[in-house]
Amino acid sequence: EIQANTSVSEIETWLRVFKDEKVGLATGAIDSKDSVADLVKSAVSNWNQATSTSSVAVPEQQELSFTPMSDAAIIKEDPVERAGKLARAVELVESNGLTYTGSVSTRSIRRTLLSTRNAHYDLSATMVDASCTVSDSNGNSGWARHFGTELKHIDLLNLAELAAKKAIKGKSKTSIKPGKHTVILEPAAVGSMLLFLGFLSFGGRVFNRGTSFLAGKVGQRVMPEHFTIYDDTSDLRSHGWPIDYEGTPSQKAMLVEKGIARGVVHDATTANQAGASSTGHALAPGNGFGPYPRCVHMDGGTETLDSITQKLDKAILVTRLWYINYANPMRTMITGTTRDGTFLINNGKIGDAVSDMRFVVSILEAFNRSVYLSKERRYVRQFGSTLHVPWMVIPDFPFTEVL
Repeated sequence: EIQANTSVSEIETWLRVFKDEKVGLATGAIDSKDSVADLVKSAVSNWNQATSTSSVAVPEQQELSFTPMSDAAIIKEDPVERAGKLARAVELVESNGLTYTGSVSTRSIRRTLLSTRNAHYDLSATMVDASCTVSDSNGNSGWARHFGTELKHIDLLNLAELAAKKAIKGKSKTSIKPGKHTVILEPAAVGSMLLFLGFLSFGGRVFNRGTSFLAGKVGQRVMPEHFTIYDDTSDLRSHGWPIDYEGTPSQKAMLVEKGIARGVVHDATTANQAGASSTGHALAPGNGFGPYPRCVHMDGGTETLDSITQKLDKAILVTRLWYINYANPMRTMITGTTRDGTFLINNGKIGDAVSDMRFVVSILEAFNRSVYLSKERRYVRQFGSTLHVPWMVIPDFPFTEVL
């Protein structure tokens, strides 16, 4: 049964006025000439009240390095046809005595930027996101999620199969004690850790404050040689944009290259503070985070997932992480739990499920202990960011409690 089938149209407008190195900002919806006038008055009023200068400048027209993916199949998709695909996925799950819960969403986004210095950008992009949790009557569950910028990137039947296999396998459970275990993290789990590391360390604001682990270490080794991490909005499946919210063209930003710290991403404000140039990573005005990478890529390794798994005598396979919170930001330490598919690996083969567990771990220390990254990578969408990451093997992953 489809619980909600909705279509939402939203318009957000930001207006900046510039004079004497001060900026006045106003936000609101524009649906008439009067609303335009009101927004201008509000921006001018805020400019009059501004007490400090701004590093943000009036954008000028520049050549963009790429055009975002705008998929006609997403824009024209028939809701009835989508419901039919979803029905087939649900039927597959229910035929195994399981319950399907999930969502499918598509978005078509248009961004227009205009300035009095002749900047005029009119860009469109699409995305599709589907996830499902499959469970049995005893609470055993499996989960899967697909993300893309074209409709062909999503296969609802395959999604259901992946989640159902884990739910079925979860019926056979083995007890395990908390402590330090070797883990193989699936991309969703790796993506969560990389996302939180981005919040904590890869943005200009935290770098300038000295709370990033990269502060004072650019050019030094901070991770193993098999780690290369960068932000690249031009990868069309990452749902990136060629300009940021300040009108600055987005640049590929190398963060860690073969284990060596290379830098962070900046907007105009943090770049000015650091004596650097903006990398085109400004977020929407009024955000409380400052810039951080949102199209993050981690290079894979040289071995396939199968060959890596076969090398593991005993390990724990982790599908995804849940309830993640900061424990000690200065040490990149987080806490959370495993969820929706946690299994033992014995002699290179995936075996029985184990109960979910709580962990407290330093992301940086865990990455530094990693021994394998798979050649295969997957796109993961979390909290408005896209992460393109491999499977990862980490010894001595600390679990503190069995749930």
